[in-house]
Amino acid sequence: MFEARRSKIHAASRYHAVLRQLGLDADGVFRDARIVPWRTLPERDNCTLDATLAHGKSIRLHVKRFRAEPGVKTPAEGEAQGYRALMIEKIPTAPLVAWGVLSDRRSFLITEDLAGYEAADKLVERGLAFDRLLEPTADLTARLHEAGLHHRDLYLCHFFAKASAAGGDHFDLRLIDAARVRRLPGWPTRSRWIVKDLAQFWFSTLRLEVSDDQRRAWLRQYCEKRRMLSRMDALAARILRKSDWITSHDKRLRSRQPTRNVSIPPREGGSDSGVERFARPADLQPPDGVIIRGASEDDAEQMIAHVCRLTEELDIDLPLEPGEFDLTVEDERRILRQYAASPNSVFLVAEARGQIISVLNLTGGQRRADVHMAKMGLSVRRDWRGKGVGSAMIARAIEWARVHGLARIELQVYDRNTAAIRLYERFGFVTEGIRRSAVRHRGKAIDDRMMGLLV
Repeated sequence: MFEARRSKIHAASRYHAVLRQLGLDADGVFRDARIVPWRTLPERDNCTLDATLAHGKSIRLHVKRFRAEPGVKTPAEGEAQGYRALMIEKIPTAPLVAWGVLSDRRSFLITEDLAGYEAADKLVERGLAFDRLLEPTADLTARLHEAGLHHRDLYLCHFFAKASAAGGDHFDLRLIDAARVRRLPGWPTRSRWIVKDLAQFWFSTLRLEVSDDQRRAWLRQYCEKRRMLSRMDALAARILRKSDWITSHDKRLRSRQPTRNVSIPPREGGSDSGVERFARPADLQPPDGVIIRGASEDDAEQMIAHVCRLTEELDIDLPLEPGEFDLTVEDERRILRQYAASPNSVFLVAEARGQIISVLNLTGGQRRADVHMAKMGLSVRRDWRGKGVGSAMIARAIEWARVHGLARIELQVYDRNTAAIRLYERFGFVTEGIRRSAVRHRGKAIDDRMMGLLV
């Protein structure tokens, strides 16, 4: 006779009491309403569980729920094995809470939130100098390989950083997402897997404010730690070739699964990482000398001039060619009156020294089925970009939407506009699809990205 499969949960001993307080068993991982997915992929859901334990202690758990797959080992078991390998070799990582499998072969893995830590790439995006992370990330990578392990997903986003309690410029790091952590094989394939790790890290810095000199300094630090400086140039050549291949592969992967790189939603209450987080929308203020206000009919002439100025910029991501914007002042006044009269639409302007420098509009739905949502458009004058004007405008729009009962904001952005995409992601916008070759701008076909925020 064959024994019927049963649902099982394997929990670290220090978390037994936590799971009992939460009333969480193996089957409950897939049906508990407190477990909220924030990213869905073909093979799994990434979720969070926020709860308050006895004595008022808050806790956040990260839950991966895997689809049923054939085979002896489930995906959750494989990832748990990776976490255990890191812990055995004393490589800092996220605390493993539990993993398990259901009778139908779905599986799950639970880790505790790294309170106070944040993804290293997000810190660099918000202005932390990469030099402050250069040595600690290189040293941790060297420790990983010296321990006979490789990660196979060694992107900068998988290094979580927190300002060290020792102060100064020191950071504590944790290496997360251990699904593909394995023991390094022997010769001759050992070096191939090491190069893959290094190339993934290299590739993950290409869209950030990281120079080639800094990348080479990072590699030099790694080679010094592993006593292999004499082989650095040959290693760099292999890394560059592999990084070029990863770039092409990543582009294909993003087109098939545009939500793969969605960020974990921030925990309520912020972070104590020691690096300034993006403030809640209600707390973001415009730069000194800039006023954000609702548009009025008197702004019509300036707003037309603002849009016409943007259409003349060769690199502007605006679906208008020079001369195509042909609204009259009276046309613009009529549009502004319509926004002012709408209960779910708003037109905002940012003004500095009496000049309009930025415009944002939320256009609410007109039918019962979509009256709860609005489409957002944003533009900032070139000489005011990168100074926080766009962030303050988005923050003001989100607060307006919440006060006026909107539940969703959506927008479109050219897929090549990585700076704007990162800005929207910081406020929680999620990529919901790619319209391939949707726009022709200056004679070139451009993909259009659809993003949405539930407010």
